Amino acid sequence: MADGGNLSGGIALLDERIALGGETRSNYRSEKAGLIGEFGDAAEAIKLYDTLIAEKPGSPLLMNARCWIKGTRSVM
Repeated sequence: MADGGNLSGGIALLDERIALGGETRSNYRSEKAGLIGEFGDAAEAIKLYDTLIAEKPGSPLLMNARCWIKGTRSVM
């Protein structure tokens, strides 16, 4: 959806799945941050990744994703 220009629709789908909880909740939260980082506000995405990293310190996947957003969106 976001790739087609409907970022809010894509986020809404992820929010529905996040609200369900369960084992995949953290994956959907990471996907949401990535979606926002790629198609929306990079600074907001970095804040979301910071929150996720605080919950799972040292996660190479989360740290790499945050770094990717910073680099590709020229934030740092």
